[in-house]
Amino acid sequence: MGPISAEAKICETQSGKFKGMCMSSTNCASVCKSEPGFDSGYCRGFRRRCLCTKPC
Repeated sequence: MGPISAEAKICETQSGKFKGMCMSSTNCASVCKSEPGFDSGYCRGFRRRCLCTKPC
């Protein structure tokens, strides 16, 4: 038997509630936590979008 991988895949989805440019990943994460199923979030990209993350 091989080792069991404990690494979960992370799914990302653009936040449905975050408005404006994402300048603070902390702010983005707290908005994401208010969306069902998401546990964190961060800012990404040239357009500074807030992406919510969850294990999938």
